[in-house]
Amino acid sequence: MKIYGNTPARIIRERFRCRIVPAIPETSPPRPQLEAVPTYKTETGMVEVEGETVYGPGYIYGISTALESGPLTAKKFVELEDGKSLLCAYGCVEYKDAFGRNGRTQFCLIYKFTFGGVLRSPDGTVLNPPGFRQGGPRGYNEVT
Repeated sequence: MKIYGNTPARIIRERFRCRIVPAIPETSPPRPQLEAVPTYKTETGMVEVEGETVYGPGYIYGISTALESGPLTAKKFVELEDGKSLLCAYGCVEYKDAFGRNGRTQFCLIYKFTFGGVLRSPDGTVLNPPGFRQGGPRGYNEVT
């Protein structure tokens, strides 16, 4: 997570979820079958004393949440590889800025695996690196 904007922020509440969901059939690229409104299973706070620490713009911190289905099995991996399912991580961070304004950032990320060959540009840049990319339904990626 990274604090963006021009003012410091006090993290008030964080909620996250990481799960494997079915892909919507015959969509390219595959899209996740997620609920219209995100639901969260975790309630975590990154700060030792809730709401008392303020972080400046550019501050980066890590979060961790478990895959809901437990360890990735060979069967689940084959379904991910075949595009029948997708690994999604999404969350909501509520904060208060230096002027006392409340804000909320919701995000949804879909993990892109690198199957097959690695594609490179003429300058050597990897064009299909593995990792999380923004995605998911419209209501999952909002900033207020």
